[in-house]
Amino acid sequence: MHRGRKVRLGRLAARGSHAEISAAHYRRALRARAAIGAAVRDCLVQAGIAPARAVMLRVAGGANAELAALPDTPKLEREDAAVAGAGHRDPDGDRSFQVKMHDLVRRYREGDEIDPARASLAELHAWCLAAANGIEFDP
Repeated sequence: MHRGRKVRLGRLAARGSHAEISAAHYRRALRARAAIGAAVRDCLVQAGIAPARAVMLRVAGGANAELAALPDTPKLEREDAAVAGAGHRDPDGDRSFQVKMHDLVRRYREGDEIDPARASLAELHAWCLAAANGIEFDP
């Protein structure tokens, strides 16, 4: 095969694999948003707070809707885990996220208040993690 053609085919294959990796990461992010949204919704209900007050739960609801439209299956989830796991992870990014979440949970444990109407999904999740350890919410 002509060298130029090989190079072009290689580039096309790489684009395909990049698109596949991106799609797998996107679906994994949707699954994470949906799972966090479900946990936050349960936490708010247990705390006596109407989940409708938490505007960012709409993001989780949108993630659920997108997953349902795929349709998302356990097989696709396993394939996504394999594709995403084969890629390069950013340990600094993971560590940065963990530090931010730890700081948020600590703040809520120390008594910082949260406004469900303005809080991000991550803030709501951190508040729920803190609330699981005894923080009271005054709606």
